[in-house]
Parts: sequence; structure tokens; C-alpha cells
Amino acid sequence: ELDFDDLSFTRNHGPIRGLVVPNTIDGCWGDNTDVLVTSHTTANKDQQVRTITAIESPDGPDGNRVLVLDRSILNAPSLATDPDTAVEVALLNRNIRFDVDAVDQGQYNGNQRSDMPQGGHLVVMNTPTVVQQLSGVQFSRFGQMGKAWRHPINFMMSRSVAGSVVSNNVIREAYHKCIVVQGTDDLHIKGNVAYDTKGHCYVLQDGAETGNTFEGNLGALTKEIKRDYRSPSGDTGNDPATFLISNPRNSFIGNVAAGSDEEGFWFELRRWSVRGLSKERMAAEGISNGYMMLQRAPITLFKDNVAHSNGVVSLRFRDYFPTDGEQVVQGFKSYRNAYGVWMYYAADIAFEGLYAADNYEKNFDINRADNIRVQDATIIGYSDFYRKQVASQDLWHHCHDWDGALVGIEFNYFQESVTRYKPGTRVENVRFSGFADTGCSKSAAMAVDERERRGIGNTWNEFTQLKSITVVDNSPLYDGQSAQIALVDDVVMNDLDGSLDSAPDNASSFGVLVTNKEYMTKLANGTCTEYPDLHYSYCANTCLRTVHYLTNIFETEDIKLRAIDNNDPSRFVDFDGNMQMDWGWYKQEDGSWKQELNQWNNNHDYKNRVFSASLPSPLPKPDDDGYTPGYTLKFFDVNGNQVWPSYARKIIEPAPDAECPTWSDDAVTIDVPPLTNGDCHDLIRNGDVDTYGNFTHWMHTSGGAFHAEGAGIDNSSAVASISRWSHWQQISQYLDSRCVKAAVGRELEFKAWFRLEQKINNVWVPYTCDPDSRDYEKGCPLVRMYMKKYDSNQADQDSRLERDFTNMIGAVRPMSPEGEYSMIHGTMMFDEQMGDYDTFFLSIGRTKHNSRVYIDNVSLKPLQPESLSSLPYTIGRASVGLASRSASDASGATESQPIIMNGNFEEYDTTMYWVGRDRHAALELVQVNGLNGEPTTALKVFDRHYQWYGPAQYVNPHDFVSGQEYEVSFQYKLTDSDGNSVICDPSNNGWGYERCPVARFSADARPNGGGVSYPHIGSTVSPGTSENPWGVVHGVFTPGSNVINAYKVYFYAEYPHPDLDMTIDNVAITPYKFVCTDNIIQNGDFEQGHFAFWEKAGDHRTSLSITKGYGTDSNALKVSGRHYYDWGVYQYIHDSCLSAGHMFKVTAKLKMTKEGAEPWWECNIESTDRNYYCPSITAKDHGVVASVVGKSGMSDDNEWDGWYDVSGTFQMYERDVVNDFYLKIERAPIGVDLIIDNIIVSEILK
Repeated sequence: ELDFDDLSFTRNHGPIRGLVVPNTIDGCWGDNTDVLVTSHTTANKDQQVRTITAIESPDGPDGNRVLVLDRSILNAPSLATDPDTAVEVALLNRNIRFDVDAVDQGQYNGNQRSDMPQGGHLVVMNTPTVVQQLSGVQFSRFGQMGKAWRHPINFMMSRSVAGSVVSNNVIREAYHKCIVVQGTDDLHIKGNVAYDTKGHCYVLQDGAETGNTFEGNLGALTKEIKRDYRSPSGDTGNDPATFLISNPRNSFIGNVAAGSDEEGFWFELRRWSVRGLSKERMAAEGISNGYMMLQRAPITLFKDNVAHSNGVVSLRFRDYFPTDGEQVVQGFKSYRNAYGVWMYYAADIAFEGLYAADNYEKNFDINRADNIRVQDATIIGYSDFYRKQVASQDLWHHCHDWDGALVGIEFNYFQESVTRYKPGTRVENVRFSGFADTGCSKSAAMAVDERERRGIGNTWNEFTQLKSITVVDNSPLYDGQSAQIALVDDVVMNDLDGSLDSAPDNASSFGVLVTNKEYMTKLANGTCTEYPDLHYSYCANTCLRTVHYLTNIFETEDIKLRAIDNNDPSRFVDFDGNMQMDWGWYKQEDGSWKQELNQWNNNHDYKNRVFSASLPSPLPKPDDDGYTPGYTLKFFDVNGNQVWPSYARKIIEPAPDAECPTWSDDAVTIDVPPLTNGDCHDLIRNGDVDTYGNFTHWMHTSGGAFHAEGAGIDNSSAVASISRWSHWQQISQYLDSRCVKAAVGRELEFKAWFRLEQKINNVWVPYTCDPDSRDYEKGCPLVRMYMKKYDSNQADQDSRLERDFTNMIGAVRPMSPEGEYSMIHGTMMFDEQMGDYDTFFLSIGRTKHNSRVYIDNVSLKPLQPESLSSLPYTIGRASVGLASRSASDASGATESQPIIMNGNFEEYDTTMYWVGRDRHAALELVQVNGLNGEPTTALKVFDRHYQWYGPAQYVNPHDFVSGQEYEVSFQYKLTDSDGNSVICDPSNNGWGYERCPVARFSADARPNGGGVSYPHIGSTVSPGTSENPWGVVHGVFTPGSNVINAYKVYFYAEYPHPDLDMTIDNVAITPYKFVCTDNIIQNGDFEQGHFAFWEKAGDHRTSLSITKGYGTDSNALKVSGRHYYDWGVYQYIHDSCLSAGHMFKVTAKLKMTKEGAEPWWECNIESTDRNYYCPSITAKDHGVVASVVGKSGMSDDNEWDGWYDVSGTFQMYERDVVNDFYLKIERAPIGVDLIIDNIIVSEILK
């Protein structure tokens, strides 16, 4: 039995049958009209619609009015009982009403659908500068679901309509939006009421709309449209927002979003900016529609707006990064929604005067957002007023259907990126209440989003500052357990004024809220108080600043970062590394699904293991004014050995405000352990993919980097990128930064083997790429290096550098058969600019999209003979002798390499080291008869689209010494498309078939303070003949400063007509040292078959060639096309042979021919008539130094052979030494060809 005694019941109020409203309704509101009372709960459908049966004036004509209702309503907050959350009351009728006789059915997939209504619609179209007014009208059952531009009110493509007003209208039972502004500016939308509508309601449609003002409008019961029924204009009506804002350059003042299925206010700022008809108009008018243009635009005005009773979010910002400074949201009210304010990927937004209450999950959610300021705000978790309403009306209470948490401000533990820091989040003068005894499993004024649980430890990088924080009614300040669930153990929230310190004895003027872990409190400068129930600690008179080091994810699992106080080495703290990891759901063989680590994401290029050191102000060193306080940071393994995690990229959080002292940027220094012999023998790790038996050290830039067992060479393992959808997706690896820095100035050889697959008829089949194509869809994988370093002047603290090795490294010919592995090969140089960076990310890829790429046996080693590859050595700038190809060390342990590698094309049987210039020419090895008539392997260059496209090779600039001369030479043959030999004309400088090849450098010294230059280093010195079409290019050059100081130098053979193929052989560059002892004339006997060192004196009609010389099987130089008697040939004397005061003897053999004078032409040494002159040899500033002596000689068969002896002497003077000194053979009659041989100029010894 149960007995009760002394029961009492107190009547609070009876049924509510009337509403008290101001007398301003007079003349507008009347009997038998409908009135809306918006929802007063967290449910968007709890609005109440009643009919007014009478209007009373109990306080006389000057007092308020009472609307007598046909039925009672639930007690809702009013201005008298709870002014911050008072419901809105709106009249739902107008005297002028637009309606339809019958609602048609829409069609979907050809079928009539009763749930796809088609009502009326009103369009104001293409009326620029015309002032329109649409006021006091009711629209019922307007809008056509599933059809673009069919809305109750649509101002469409009217440009500026300044002065036009849409006001005080009612829109009820709308089937597709409410008031839509599309391609229209400067419209004033004021005092309208929309109730029971579908899809977005008040809409800026395309994103091109600016200068419009939405003021005092009400939207209630905004319902979703089925996804399939959305209009074809890319709408998002299945996620309806009462106010859809697609361009922030508009004003929103005093509007109310009272009960949407999804969003109240939504800044829907699309990445690709303007859409729809406005996009088409902009394109037609040539107006730019810039990427992220809308996401960076400023907000004109957003003030005193209200959102309540919305199903998801009251105010939503996503992808908003304004570039005009901080944007301010003024006086926003958000209550009784699921979420209050939600910011996702956003920045630079301030909320001033925010009121947030009774939002049953989060009141203010900061998710990957930065530079967010909340100031002068009131945040209430579960208000007393609403608790009473829930109890008295049996409403759903907070956390009624889920075991969740009620949070005032929720932080995501990371911003958009750990590398992007702005001023962070600042919360100032905020009052929290209503977070105690809420009925939820957890409640707190602040917490971390525990649903972002990813990885094996996550890093807190939500830089946060708090000031003047008030927490009342025993509400928990911070739920530290939420961070632990999210695997975040390094939360830092600096308290700028000590307002969070609940221990009065501390007398804090500032402090810090941290995770209650020893490494977060160990070095604190003040007392730390632990709050174990809330899982956090508060350290008085301490502020922390964090430095992050981003490191390799591989082989760093068990290392720690130690921060050591420079003043006292015994004061140190160790920090673990954290790595955010991604999980995915994978279907198992039995059909079930299992959650596993997502490998595709977890070795993506953006993944790092992050070591975060949160440190207070370092202690000063007593009695040492010269000491700079700070910390030294080192990495240690589990055995206490100092180690290096491949790279350590520094990111420093901003310093807290001045009232919260920490440390300066230069107070932290990372200590890099020295290299040991063999550390950098191969800069690629796990290059054979078998060393580790998995994909360790291999990453990707999308496309995946998977361990492919049995897919490599000889059934070994390979690394495979098998999820590629674009050409830019690459297989990659971080290099050890120490090795790169130590290798600056050294040339390294890259090798890799690859094979490719493409899908045909849904089957993966092998295919062969074109190593000479720059078209990614046809070309082979290429190699690039991406570098970063700390730069405090950059927004993301990163300075970036990229090196494209396309012209240095590529696939070589001959390619292997389809399905087999082919080689990528080339060399690269690490220059001084690269050595200044911190991270080095080498990538292989940029080939056909949707293809699969398999890579095996990758290496990057200092260039040296293969036979010595196992020798240990230390790479370093001190090893100057090893910096070039051509050098060898004093011990002879390393052999020299030629400056031009693979110059005879016999050693490697491939095109290794050679590319078509800029990948615009194709290469292949060919078997031909060479210059000497013997079979040889040569390099053929074809598909030359411009005259300068030809064979190219990267050469090591460190092979060149300032002041040293070098000789360049190669043999060539030109053929047309039919394979016929073409003989060029060295005297022709035009662009026709007659243009001969030249040798040239391309030197880029910009990273080292120089410029770009293209020095000419060799010319054709023998064009070949019809009998032997092989020509010769030769030159002697002294490299200039741009070559000496270049970070990259290319050798080019270029200039033949682009329709001609060029075959080259025996390419060489060697140091040149001329010995003057016996002859100061270079190439005076022409026995090498070319006229190197000789230059013609004449114009384009003058030409040089090699002909039969003096004696048996010898060569001579022939000068043809002489149109003046002083035209001939000359040679500059080498500087090393110039000796003032010395006497020289000149001898030569000379023969002359002339058309019509066979077999030779005779001169007269005694004649004064220029028509019969004998040639002579002159010297600069000397005149004649040698002349013809006697008559021509006799041949072996006692016949005159036409060869004359030339002889003479001269003395060299001081003026000859300081000026360019030359000898010239000239003064033969016009039209006479000169044939010259055996020219000797030797010093007459005393």
C-alpha cells in the first residue's frame, strides 16, 4: 500500500488563448486571419498556427492588443518571460493573394509524381535600372519543384535594380524556394514572412549578386526537397537553408531563421565561384570568374540576425577565407538548434555580442578554422527557463536520443593544416553557464571534438588564447577527457589574465590550461594544479609556446624529441611523435566490412610524424649577461642514441599576446647529428622494395604507393601506384636532408626501372610510353624534387623550391618490350640554393592518367664507377676533388669520368645521359658506318620541330675551371626524310637546309646570383662531302662565370633545319692545353680532316673546305668565293704562344686554282698587277711576314704540281702580346681559290 499526505498543487496558468502584441498591428491584422507562433523548442516543426477570432484592447486605445485565438497554444517564451529567446509572432494573410486553381504533378523519369507539385511562379526578368516594388501580397502554393527558375518570387538577371523593394509579403506552402535573387543587384528584401516552404528560402542564387539587403525577414518551417527532385541548376535543396548566402557582398540585418530541416543561415561559397546563368553571362562578357573568388570576398554586413529551432546548424561557414582582414558577425543569436555556429575550413571571422543557448550539441564549433575571435558573448548550455519548459511540456531534453556531450565551445584539435598559422582562436569576455547537471553524459564550457579520433596520437595545433572568462553555476570549465578520446595529449590554452585559475593562492596574472601529462607541466614556471576528474591541469604564471617538427613517418615510431634548457641541461623534457592516420571500411571475402588503416592515405605526401614541444620561457642564466636563454632540441632513440628522422621541418606557433610571456623564434635550435661513413651511399632507401619487404619510405602524391610483391624485376617486389586518375600523381620519397646538404656541389646519378599498365576493355594490359614526348598522355615517368624550408615571413611558414629534372633524367632507349621493365636514368646536381632547404621530396611520375606505374631498383648515388660503388666514403663539400665528373682523388681510389658521358654510344648500349632538348626531339641508337668508314653505334635525333631541338646532355658545371680552356668536338651526319644525306654550308647563317650544326651551352646561374646564358662553344669545321657525309663540329672555349657558377649546364648540338635528322657520334669535351714549342699555329696540317681554329676573311660567299693536300693522302684547307684580294683565312695565335721580342720563322705550302685555269693557277712574284699577285701571309699590325718563294715545285713524276713554298720571318712586339694577334693568308687575285697546307710558325731560338 502507498499513502500520500499533505499534497498541494499550485496553478501557474491556465490555457493560453491569446497573444499580447503592440498596437502597431491596427489596420493590418483582423479577425479570421491566421497567425504564426514560431517554434520555442529544439524541434523545427513545433511552430503553432492559430486563427484570430477577435482583437481586444484591455488597456485602452493606446495600450497593447490581445489576439484572441481559436485554440490554446503551448506556453512559449515571450519578451516578458525570456526576452533573449522570445518566439516570433507573424500574420500569415494578406488582402491580395496569389494562388493556383489546382496544383499540377511534376514528372520524374517520365512518370507523374504526386509528391513533386507544380504551382505558380513569378519572375521579374531582365529589367535593369527599372525600379520595382512588390509589397503586401500573399503567395500560396507557388514554385515548381524540380524546375530551375520557377519560384514564388524570382528577380532574374536584372543587373542593378537600385531602389526596388520586395517587402511585407507572405509566402505559404511554397514548393520551390521563396524569394530568389539571381543575377540581380541592389534589391531590398524587407519584412517578408515565409512559412511552410520547400528547399532554400531566401536565396542568392548564382553567387554573382551583390549589394542586396535582406532586412527583418522571417522564415519558418523550411523543408527539404528530395535529392532526386532538385532543380537541374546544381541546387542543394535537400540540405535546405532558410537563408542561402552564395556571395558575402550583401547585407543581412535582423532576419530570423526559425525552424529549418537543416540550416538557418548558410554561407555557401563555392570554390569555382559564380554558377548558373550569371556564369554564362560573365563568360559572354569576358569577365573573370576566378577560382575561390567568393570564398575570399568580404561580408558587407551581418548584424542582429537570429536562428533557432533548426534541425542541424543555425549559422554555417565553410570554405571561407576572406582576404580583406577580419570579418565581423555582430549580435548573432543562436538557440535551440542542434548546432549553434559551425565553422569548417574558415578563417578571419569575429563574433561580437554572440548569444548562444540551449543548442543541444554544440553552441560554437571551431572545426579546422583559424583566426576566430569570440568576444563579449553569452553561452548557455541548458538554460533554467528551457529546463522548466522541457519539464512542464514533456519536451525532448538535451541528449534525449544520444549519449553525447553538451559543449559551449568545441575545438577541433587541428586547423586546416599544421603548417598554416594565423592568430589562432581568441575567446575574450565570455560568460559560460548551464553546463552542470544537464542530463548528458558529459557537459563542459569547452571541449575537443572527440569524434576526430585519428591516428596513433594527434597533435594539438589549435592555437588558443583565453581572457576574462567567467564560468558560473558549477559548470565544468573544460572536458579534458574529450581530448584524450581524440588521442590528443598536448592541449595548450593560454590564459592571458589568469581568469581560469580557481586556486586563489596562486595569484596568477596569467597561466595556461594543459593536458595533465608530465611533459606538459614539467618545465612550468609556476605551480600546476591538476583537475583529475576533468583531465587537465592549470599552471599558474606560465605560458607555453609550441614548436612543431614535421618528420618522416617511417622508422620514427619509437624516437623522442628532447628539449633541453640551455641554462641547465638537467632541465629537459621528452615529447613523443604523433601521426594522424586515416581509417577506412574494407569489404572482406565473406561479404562483411572491416575497419582498417587506409594505406592509400597514410603514406600520402602530406603525412608527417609531428613532434610538438610546448615550452615556457627558458630560465635566465644567473650572472651571465652574455647568455641567450633558449632550448636545444635533439632526437633520441629508445637506447638513448641521438638520431635523425630524415628531415625536421620547423613550424612555430604564434607567440601569445604580450601579457603572456614565452620565447622568441630564435630561442629554439634543432641539433642535427653528423653523418657517418656510408649514411649517404645511396640517397634512396628501400629502392629495391625488398630490403624492408614492404613500402617503407615510399609515399605518393595521390595514386597510392603500394608494396607489390612479385611484380618487380625477376619476380621481386616493386612499389606500385595503381589508383592514379591524373598525370600529376607520383611515387615519391623523402631524402635524408643531411645527405642532400652534404652533397651540394656533387653530381648524383639516378637510376630506376619502371613498367606501365593501362586498362583496355576493363583489363589491365602493359603499354610502352614515348621517352621523348612532353605529352603526359604519351610520355614516360619524369623526376622532380620538391623542397621546403622554414620561413616566418610566409603565411604557412614555408618557403618552397622546385627542381624539374625533365631535361636531365628520363627514360632511355632502347625501351624494353611491353610488360618488361625499362630504365629511367640521368644525373642531377644539388646546388647551393637547394642546400639551404629543410625537406627534399623526390617524385617519379607525371605520366598517363588512369595508368598504373610500377617502380623497382631505384637508386640515387654520387656519380662514380660501378666497380667502386661499395667503397665507404663521406659526402661533403670538403671533398672538392670529387665534385666533378672529370676529377679523381690523390690516392687514385676514384677514377675520373669524362665531361660528356656516353659520348661514343658504345659503352652503355643505351641513350643513357642523353635527352632530346626540352623533350622536343626523339632519340634512338643506330648502327652506321662512321667518319672513318668503320661500323659504329651513333645517336640519331629525329622529330625535331625547331632548329634548336637536338641532342642534349646535362654536364657538371664543377668540371670547368675558371681560366682553363676546353676543346669540344663531335661528328655528325644530316639526312632528310628519305634518308638522303644533306651537306650543309658552314658559311651560311640562315635557317635553310644549308645551316650547319653548332655546339652550345645553356647555363643557368640564377640560384647562385648569376643569369642565364647560351654561349657558343663550337662550330662546323668540316661539313662532309657527298662521298663521306660525316661532318665535324669543333671549338676551343674558356667557360665564363655563368658556366662556372651555374647550378645546371646543358650541352646542345643544334641549328640544322628542323626537317633534317641529325646523327652524332664521338662527342667529347676535354681540357685543352696547346704546346707552342714547335709550332704556334694550331691545326696547320689539317690532318684531322677539318679546319678547326681557322676563320674565313670574307662574307657569306666565302667558304672553307678540306681538299687534297701536299703529298700523298694528306689534307689541305681550301678557301673559295674570294671577291676581294684581301679575302682569305686567318688564325688567332694562342695567348700562351705570344712572346714579346722573340723572332719567328714562317713556312707554308700554297696552291691556287681558278676556273678556266687548269690544273692550277700560277702567280708572278715580281708582278705589281693585282691580277697576278702571289699570295702572302700577313700579321696584325705587321704587314707581310711571309711570301711565295720561287716557282711551284715538281711532283714525284717530275711534273709541275702547282705547290708554292711560302717563307718569312718576323719579330713579335709588346703590342702583339696585349692585343689579339693573328696571322692571315690573303692578297691573291680576286676569284682565285687558295689551298693551304703545312703552315708552321716556329720560334727562332738564339
